[in-house]
Amino acid sequence: LNPDDNQGVRGMLAGHLFREGRDEELAELMKQYEGDADPDLLYTRALWIFRTHGNCDDASEALSEAIDMNPHVPSYLLGKKKIPKEFPDLVTLGGPEQAGAYALFARKDWRATQGALFWLRRRTSKKKRR
Repeated sequence: LNPDDNQGVRGMLAGHLFREGRDEELAELMKQYEGDADPDLLYTRALWIFRTHGNCDDASEALSEAIDMNPHVPSYLLGKKKIPKEFPDLVTLGGPEQAGAYALFARKDWRATQGALFWLRRRTSKKKRR
């Protein structure tokens, strides 16, 4: 990973660090890319905060930020939309293709994190009611 990450792998790296439970390295990565608008990074950050601190204000704020960046992700993670089998070569930042690609990569993490999908469902249904 180079500092500018012009290959765009920071979100995937975050997912791998999350999956391996390498929280210190994940914290460093999150700090390095604080304020980054990459939805993969934002959703992994929200899930990581939820896993480490539970349903707290920081986790909810991180999830809201992720949803604002790409509102399509929860539908894929919650099974409301089917994850595509193929993706175009180019995806739109914040678009459904990017959401599907993230969900394909991260859905096991969300399922494996106790209470995460329930939390996501509750947070997204509240967001729709506002």
